Amino acid sequence: MRVVAAGRFRRDLHERLNFLPIAIPPVRERRSDLPVLLRHALDATEVGRWIELSSAAERWLVEVEYLWPGNVRQVEQLAAKLKISEPALYKKLKEHGPGGKS
Repeated sequence: MRVVAAGRFRRDLHERLNFLPIAIPPVRERRSDLPVLLRHALDATEVGRWIELSSAAERWLVEVEYLWPGNVRQVEQLAAKLKISEPALYKKLKEHGPGGKS
């Protein structure tokens, strides 16, 4: 309500948008969502769709003692790093498929 009082946000629009407040906890409070969030970020591009997350990697995401200060954006950055670090794997998978020849 401070932005409305300061005149930086229209009161009528605030009332329309705020009829049902939705509270979304930060990623650090819902670690079990991390594998799903990372998979979603990976699937956003063709490169990421080829990257498999092992069950050990999924467990690590949930159990790691990290606060994820960047929230979902930081999960997306992790996905981007994974995509960049695996270009040779991506090329091989694209040419031969996941079960193809080496």
